[in-house]
Amino acid sequence: MGDLFGEFAFEGPQAVIPLKGAIIAQSCKNTRDMPKPAPNFLHFDAGVVVAPETHEIISVGGEPFDPEKIYSVAIYHHLLSGLNVIEPLMSYVSENVKVPDLEACRPVKDLVLEVMVKDEWRRLVGFDRFDADGDGSVSGDELREGIDKAIASMDKNGDGFVSQAELEAFMREKDGNLQFIEQMVAQLDADGDGQISKDEFKALAY
Repeated sequence: MGDLFGEFAFEGPQAVIPLKGAIIAQSCKNTRDMPKPAPNFLHFDAGVVVAPETHEIISVGGEPFDPEKIYSVAIYHHLLSGLNVIEPLMSYVSENVKVPDLEACRPVKDLVLEVMVKDEWRRLVGFDRFDADGDGSVSGDELREGIDKAIASMDKNGDGFVSQAELEAFMREKDGNLQFIEQMVAQLDADGDGQISKDEFKALAY
């Protein structure tokens, strides 16, 4: 947790906007071709492959990069309001994109924490084994069966819910990261009653 919040010292509100592939590619190349250190150097997540020498985008999510495609992009909101003035990103956005209000943008550390917590949940309950027929996806029936098994292994008092105390005991058995307990409960506990129901576990599928 300390590393997470140390890396994201600021809120870093993320706006989700549509961007044409060619604009992303040229903005990437422009920022990476600048002399180092380059404060406006554009970074991408692990799903984007960029050629180290030419700075050309090769693929996105395992698919070949398409300069004509409109991509849905999460980006630091302040980059859309003039920070570092990255071109042609700024010109394209000002002419073609309605930038969401700052209040509508989620902080990046909240998003990263959400992904980390869901990954830990999936590891603990063996989500990768829910796909019983091995077709590469988890069907509704497989999800229900997997959740039933997961709850049965954690729900010591048999009330059909997983409390924070039951989760802590289960995590100790599975060598889970106990620092995440409160966040793990909060992530799935949609109704805020302090425990996780069968229906709330379904959020692990998304």
